[in-house]
Amino acid sequence: APAAPGAPATPPVPAARHDGRVIPDLPLPLELLRITDSDLRWTIGELRSGGVTLRDTAAHAEIRDGHGRLDPFTTSLPGGRLSLRVAADVTTTPPSLQVAAQSEGIDLPPLLAALHTPGGTAGRVELDLDLRGQGRDLRAVAATATGHLGLALTHGQVESGSGSLLGQALGDLRRAVPQLGALAEGRVTVACAATRWRAEAGIARAEALLLDGSLGKVGGGGQVNLRDETLALRLQLDLRLPIPGVSQLRIRAPLPVGGTLANPRPDYGPAVTRGALGTAEGLIQIPGNLAGDILGALGGNGAALTNGLPDCGPALAAARGGRAGPVPEPAAGPPAAA
Repeated sequence: APAAPGAPATPPVPAARHDGRVIPDLPLPLELLRITDSDLRWTIGELRSGGVTLRDTAAHAEIRDGHGRLDPFTTSLPGGRLSLRVAADVTTTPPSLQVAAQSEGIDLPPLLAALHTPGGTAGRVELDLDLRGQGRDLRAVAATATGHLGLALTHGQVESGSGSLLGQALGDLRRAVPQLGALAEGRVTVACAATRWRAEAGIARAEALLLDGSLGKVGGGGQVNLRDETLALRLQLDLRLPIPGVSQLRIRAPLPVGGTLANPRPDYGPAVTRGALGTAEGLIQIPGNLAGDILGALGGNGAALTNGLPDCGPALAAARGGRAGPVPEPAAGPPAAA
């Protein structure tokens, strides 16, 4: 039903400030829940939005007495089905918001294009999300978030020179260890990427974290503070990089990551100083002084990590919250360098 005559007009929603943080302080239009009671249903056969075609979309939205609910919202994206539920309550102070979503294996490239995020990554992604928080803007809701987020990617490919997170990470590795030169460039095959985070009052802790690709594995854990966007991660690297004259160079190393969501800082320095940036295997056949240069950059002797990283199966199961799904074969290592 429309707002009664004389009801206050809907206040304009101010734009978010650009202050260098990833999560914007974008005001949420929750005051709409105070000025109308509505019950709406949509069924749309095909809708094109942001370059992505949505098919068989169905939605039911209800607003009553300051409570709003979108349940369900279902649609078919390229590759799979997405279901979404949203609930909001402005009768509390501050207002509360809950978002839950699940998806099947959605094709990633058109989704990234629609979200205007860096491309260069292909594959099929699954989502399992249920988060709730309080506040009048997106940043405040994130700072109080409680719930979980799981992401599972299979059959992926990443261009290491792209603006993707993996591309940026490989660039950081090459800058930290210049002796690697042009290694780890080009297209990287990703058998799986799986992560699951549990949030409590704005502090998100990793329950699963694995990337298994043609350059090896990256896993680990840690936490993300959604209140100030600071990172406290400790990754484990088990990389296999092609080296001229041998089959591969293997790097097994712990890697702390600090900084913020907007500016992650992999902390290579202390690891190199302590000689803890792993082990390099198979270097005896490397011609010239390349082996010595790389070992020096990696900290010399470096004891091997004692804890191995999991395979795709357990990590994907954790990311999916126990739901069944495809489990790819482990990624093949890089080809021997000529």
